Amino acid sequence: MPRFTPGDHLVTARFGYTHHGLYVGDGLVIHYQGADLGLPGEIVMTSLDGFSDNKPVWYKPYPVRLHDRTESIERARTRLGEHQYDVLFSNCEVTVHRQGLDVHNSEGMG
Repeated sequence: MPRFTPGDHLVTARFGYTHHGLYVGDGLVIHYQGADLGLPGEIVMTSLDGFSDNKPVWYKPYPVRLHDRTESIERARTRLGEHQYDVLFSNCEVTVHRQGLDVHNSEGMG
C-alpha cells in the first residue's frame, strides 16, 4: 500500500473520469461517494481500499496551500454526511480543493 501523508489530495482513475479524496490518516479517506452509481452523492469517510476501488492511487501535490494539513482535515470532517453533490460545482475534486486550498475549479467530473 502506498504511503500517504494526512492532508494529501488523493486521485484514482475511474472509467472516463478521476475520483478525488482527502487522506486523513490511518488508511482513511474523506470523499463523495455514490454519485457515480446514480445515488445522491454523500461525503463519507471510507478505507483507502474503498476509495480506490482496487485501482492505483496517487497524490496531487500543491506548491501552496491556504490551509495546513490539519485544518484541511478538520474542514473535511465538518462536511461528513453532506448531500450537496453537483457534477460541475460540488463534485469530489471541488470538495477536496475547498478543504485545503479554497480553489473552486474542477478539471474532471469526479
